[in-house]
Amino acid sequence: MRSRTVALALATALTALGTFAAPASAADRCADPTADRDFGERGAAEANVDPAALQQLVDYATSRNSASVRVYRHGCLLGASRLDPATRDMPWQWFSATKGVTALTVGRALQLGKLSLNDPVSKYFPEADRAHGRIRLHDLITQTGGVRGALSAEFPGPAAIDAVRFYLHQEVLHPPGTHFDYHQQGLTLLLACVQKAVGQDVQTFAQRELFGPLGIERNEWFWPRDRVGWSYGYGGLFSSPRLMPRLAHLMLNEGVWNGRRLLSPEFVRAAQTPTRTNGGYGYLFWTNGGDSYVTSALPGRQVVNRPLLPSAPRDTYLFVGIGGQYMYIVPSLDLVIERIGLHPSRTKDGLGTEGSRGDGEFGWELFRLLDEAVLDASWPDPGPYQELPFQPVEPEGTFEAESTLGAVGIGERSGGCTVLECDGNADMTGYQKMQQDLARYSIHAVSRVPRP
Repeated sequence: MRSRTVALALATALTALGTFAAPASAADRCADPTADRDFGERGAAEANVDPAALQQLVDYATSRNSASVRVYRHGCLLGASRLDPATRDMPWQWFSATKGVTALTVGRALQLGKLSLNDPVSKYFPEADRAHGRIRLHDLITQTGGVRGALSAEFPGPAAIDAVRFYLHQEVLHPPGTHFDYHQQGLTLLLACVQKAVGQDVQTFAQRELFGPLGIERNEWFWPRDRVGWSYGYGGLFSSPRLMPRLAHLMLNEGVWNGRRLLSPEFVRAAQTPTRTNGGYGYLFWTNGGDSYVTSALPGRQVVNRPLLPSAPRDTYLFVGIGGQYMYIVPSLDLVIERIGLHPSRTKDGLGTEGSRGDGEFGWELFRLLDEAVLDASWPDPGPYQELPFQPVEPEGTFEAESTLGAVGIGERSGGCTVLECDGNADMTGYQKMQQDLARYSIHAVSRVPRP
């Protein structure tokens, strides 16, 4: 009787949420790529996807300023945009989708036992004052460090100064762990803590422990640094549309690649699970799991009382970069969609920050088309796109005088740095490393340009 009651409850829940495909057997999956082998390709019908409907989805996405669109299921490439022969190896700036790569780098260090998310910043930077030193790595990876964030301060200055020192001199407005504020330089600090924990340059660590095992060579990606060498945790990563989906599939594979565990299953689950401060955000991934979510501060921070992507399965989560750099991950469908290009939505509520607003009308309609294409699963259709109310710009989240002056080396918020030096020390080792990295990547990128 008890088992029948449980089965009935499960059936009721599935009816409400939609029906989802059974997991593919090992024989039905394509092998994980290596350095010498790319994703296998399979006909859409073999993966229970309607070929015509899939082509309609790909063409729709391509028509929205997309340079590359790639659809994978069961670890196999099912379809790609008609531009992909020319764009799949194109060097591309992933903007804030880099945050997801930062999360995976942290996750790998966790799996190796090099750090704990409960570690305070003071463990790695004992020079931090009490307010900053008690911020935990968990607070940084969930964007709840509590430090003031102003866009006018976070982008121009750190290119010329020590970004970690800059962050450690900004005002702490909220107790760590209590307030979501989409931030940038706190993630540079997060990677700096990883660097200290593993005892080597964090990019060297990422190549050995993350990119390398996925079959991505060191000359196939480029990650900018600040003047003293800290890697930007918030953005700037360059790589190709052909290679980046390996990172999404590592998450889809629950942290295992070619039989080797790189991330713990607990970390993978937590990364895609809404936090108590934001129903649409996990560990630097935007997620569809919450019934409401908090947006970024541009144009105005707001609470939206619906899931991030109402037209998508609730377990969808994604890498997001400004202007429409996406890798959507749908575990219940064993599916990844990658899309890069310029801003794709045609609604004002998505301009500039579409990732934090459900990526506007583009993502909404994309998943309605996906529901038509997938033959062995379905989920509720919310109907045509419902635009969010316009949110005015929040001046405090956009411009703050002291922090902005500090970013260009003026005042106490500069942390003792000017545009030329910090405390009299003109350390340019970061720029020197970055020039070497860029030269190596540029030579590789040119070698991959398709020849007529």
